[in-house]
Amino acid sequence: MEMLRNVSLVFVNTDETFDIARSYSQKFVYVGMLGAQDSENETLPKKLNEYFNKGKSGSIFVSFGTVTPFLALTQRVQQSVYNAIQKLPNHHFVIKTALDDSNTAELFADVSNVDLVDWVPQTAILNHPNLKMFVSHGGQNSVLETMYHGIPMVIMPVFTDQFRNGKNVERRGAGKMVLRHLVVNGTFFDVMNELHEKCETSIKVDEKSSVHFRGTSNKMDRFRTSP
Repeated sequence: MEMLRNVSLVFVNTDETFDIARSYSQKFVYVGMLGAQDSENETLPKKLNEYFNKGKSGSIFVSFGTVTPFLALTQRVQQSVYNAIQKLPNHHFVIKTALDDSNTAELFADVSNVDLVDWVPQTAILNHPNLKMFVSHGGQNSVLETMYHGIPMVIMPVFTDQFRNGKNVERRGAGKMVLRHLVVNGTFFDVMNELHEKCETSIKVDEKSSVHFRGTSNKMDRFRTSP
């Protein structure tokens, strides 16, 4: 307890404008999205750039994180994603899989609007001009990076803080959350199609959130001025 009393600063890996509003001590410094500005100049390797340039209506990135590769998802969830891809032929999907995942490669073998990758520079993908949506597990860093770049999100939480992050994404109007145990064949298509139509016909996510986040993301300046 004595050590805690003597702490001068506490660094918190989130952004107060994204999180739930509450009072907090001046000792707390929010450092979520620290260095986010650097990603604005990132570009993709040639092959990945070709993948994300595909799609008449743009590209969609699907990644549930390192801990939960596509192979680890239940068959019901995989089938729901598969159905969505089949019903959205004008979008090109890039799905992150494990390096040795032959099952997912077999599942999408005859699907023309899919490419599979085992590693990606995520912030460079989020900065790609043809990216229209990110289907994610809702990890804290992924959510903040996506909010910064103004990309709509479909969040399917897997564990811990991801459920809270998904709720915050919905609360900010930056995307939709689906729950694994409620997923049926049409779930991902319904949510992705709804989100796509909303972004086409209403205020875009980058106008609602990205501008705000870009204006508040210089964490080093905030650190310098902290008491």
